[in-house]
Amino acid sequence: MEKWHTRLLHRVEELGWTKAEFARRSGLPKDRVYKYLQGDVKRPPNETDIASMAKAVGWTSAKLMYNT
Repeated sequence: MEKWHTRLLHRVEELGWTKAEFARRSGLPKDRVYKYLQGDVKRPPNETDIASMAKAVGWTSAKLMYNT
């Protein structure tokens, strides 16, 4: 099963965005976005960050986290 951060990284690449562009579009700090995209976190992001990242790539929060 593909992890949420891998699915998100693939979506960002599919859109042709750099990590910096994704950070700008999501409104989140670059360092936080980079950690999320690398899966370098001990627990899932908070609901606000999930919603911001999902909206930036045109997904729902459920699609981002659970691929539903």
